[in-house]
Amino acid sequence: MTKADIDIFIEEMEAINDKWTPEQVERVYGSMSLEDALSDRKASLKIFFDIVGKVVNNSQE
Repeated sequence: MTKADIDIFIEEMEAINDKWTPEQVERVYGSMSLEDALSDRKASLKIFFDIVGKVVNNSQE
């Protein structure tokens, strides 16, 4: 990933309140394309939020 790609990744994630530093992006997604990194992170967040939703719903029963 280029420095410009890293900056775009950070901006995209900050828009959904998922904060990253350039070093973190490089360490986790540095070998991926921007498109693949965004897709992977968004999929991970979807799984996380699905789990949180299930936990919250179960605790309200």
